[in-house]
Amino acid sequence: MQELYDASSEARDADAVAAVWMGVYNAPFVTLYDRGLLTHLIVVDEVPEAAQAQLDAMAAEVASSTVEPVEEVVAPVVVQIDPVAQCRIDFHEMGSAQFMQKYLNNQKNRPTYEAAIVPRLAMRVSKLKRKRDRQRKRHEQRPQRVAPSLRSPEKSRPRFKYRRIRIFAVVQRHR
Repeated sequence: MQELYDASSEARDADAVAAVWMGVYNAPFVTLYDRGLLTHLIVVDEVPEAAQAQLDAMAAEVASSTVEPVEEVVAPVVVQIDPVAQCRIDFHEMGSAQFMQKYLNNQKNRPTYEAAIVPRLAMRVSKLKRKRDRQRKRHEQRPQRVAPSLRSPEKSRPRFKYRRIRIFAVVQRHR
């Protein structure tokens, strides 16, 4: 498109503009024709020699003006992982002996291990404390059983009075 702009602004020549426009449309036309996408538009069985000559000229022009794309070499992106996240990943992926050697026995990696584990332990401890508090609360709300000897006298009932009399009567009969 830069060529079109240059041709129209500098020369103001109709032939130059037409040549640039033809160059712009030649590449898509040749590409579509080579791929066979224009076959349904061709009415004749064979392409005439004059048309074939124009098509060959367009293909040569497109091939000469086509610039091979330069492949850009993209450097691999190195992703920096947080050491604490890496410790968690290693915990799940490594064997226990390897993990112990890398994090627990190594003084440089020990703080990373502690930074990864301490929040989890604190969360677990707080969860256990909440569970213990719920159990205590349920235990306090449960009605307590009181031994008969510890009950107040007005609430106690003479449970054994009639039984003693009955046992005494049975013993008297058997004598």
